[in-house]
Amino acid sequence: MNRIYLRKRGKGWAVAVSIPKRLQKKAAIHFGSSSGIKKEIVRGLGTRDLAEANRRKHEVLAQIHSTLASLDRNEIPDPIELSKEYNADRDEDDFIVSDFAEKYEERHGLKAAQAYYRIAIGKAVPVSLRAQNWLEEIRRDGLKQHTIDDYQATLNTFIEWSDDIPTQDIDRHLASSFVAYLKQTPSEKTKRPIALRTVKKKITALTRFWDWLNHYEWIEESKADIWERQRRSVSKLKEERQGKRALTKEEAQEWLAAARNSRSKYSQAMIDMIILGWHIGARAEDICSLTSDKLKKDDERGCIWLHITGGKTDSNERVMPVVSMEALEVLERRLEPNSDAPLFPDVERAKRGRKRYERLQKVINKLRRETLGDKPVDFHSFRRSFSIACEKAEIDLVQWSRLMGHAMPTLASRGYNRGYQDKERIYDYIKKIDAELGELT
Repeated sequence: MNRIYLRKRGKGWAVAVSIPKRLQKKAAIHFGSSSGIKKEIVRGLGTRDLAEANRRKHEVLAQIHSTLASLDRNEIPDPIELSKEYNADRDEDDFIVSDFAEKYEERHGLKAAQAYYRIAIGKAVPVSLRAQNWLEEIRRDGLKQHTIDDYQATLNTFIEWSDDIPTQDIDRHLASSFVAYLKQTPSEKTKRPIALRTVKKKITALTRFWDWLNHYEWIEESKADIWERQRRSVSKLKEERQGKRALTKEEAQEWLAAARNSRSKYSQAMIDMIILGWHIGARAEDICSLTSDKLKKDDERGCIWLHITGGKTDSNERVMPVVSMEALEVLERRLEPNSDAPLFPDVERAKRGRKRYERLQKVINKLRRETLGDKPVDFHSFRRSFSIACEKAEIDLVQWSRLMGHAMPTLASRGYNRGYQDKERIYDYIKKIDAELGELT
């Protein structure tokens, strides 16, 4: 005899229905449970006969399900949360999921409701859940945090665009539609379509995520190359880009004047970055990453030596003197003796990547666009100006490359001279270079 939903209570039969976790607190309030949590509803059927209990239970079950539905009001729970509670052996679970899927259809349409139902009963997995697992795995594998942040940003964009579609439903048509969306979507920063290189970067992130899904056999074999096809297609495209050039002294002075007049809380940091960028020609990240222990005063020569570290290659590590009066003023003001304090503690670390230069670059480049308009220059143009000054000062190629933090031009200088620093010669060269550049103030 059928005993589903039935339980012996004393000598008679009762209906027992489990309350989903998401409703247990509401049910406790509704039914007056003193514990604050109500996990089950039990109703006596007033009979000791099992056959009669089976006849009476349907009306009671309908009342219980109606009560639980009223507790949900118009709320539609997350299908992932529903899937954690779903039990295929309980008829009421399918009833509840179907009811929510119908409500979901009213708001989002049939196709979305079908995906909702499949996720809720554990037959499909949304991108967000798989993405979370992938990001956690690559974080454990030691991938750089800023790369993980980029991947997460791309996945968040795709999840929002696709309404968190189940991974099983992604096909070539949807992938190509998303790529088209990326190409047409304006950048929040420039209000123009995002650069092709940014589109390629985002597709690469999705390709690697898809490869991970394929590794665990969570996608059909016929769909394994969906994003790889998109990557290959986009990689063939060429972007018409306006080549950047060096800053003129007048442009650097105009940018500096705008920084002095800025009301930004980073006004002083921007002033100092422009001055240092002009005189030492280092990358923005290298300047922002400097700490006081990387600065050494040289009273004999009247300069401060910088020890620049980090970067993508070993060639970026170098020492170079600062001889400019305005640049020395910046360094002496920011220097904390006998300390490894950052040179730019007044610049907050960016949320993504946790690097100061990422925060400051956004502010300083916004100011540059407001000041210099569409001129083909950026902060890296300070390095271009510095490089031109090296050429004008007739610096030999080896020292020129060393001061720029580039790979040495010959095998001898790359291999046999590794680590060699002729401070006297470097100092003389910097004096010549700085004479070509001149002071900004």
